[in-house]
Amino acid sequence: VLVSGFLLIGIGGYLAYRKINELLRNIGRIPKLRD
Repeated sequence: VLVSGFLLIGIGGYLAYRKINELLRNIGRIPKLRD
C-alpha cells in the first residue's frame, strides 16, 4: 500500500510538473499584458 501510494504521488507530481512547465512556456510566449 505504501509503495503504490508513493508511486501514485510520484506520477501525479511528475504530471503536474510537466503541466506547470508547459503553462510557464505558454505564458512566456504571450506578450506582456501589462507594462
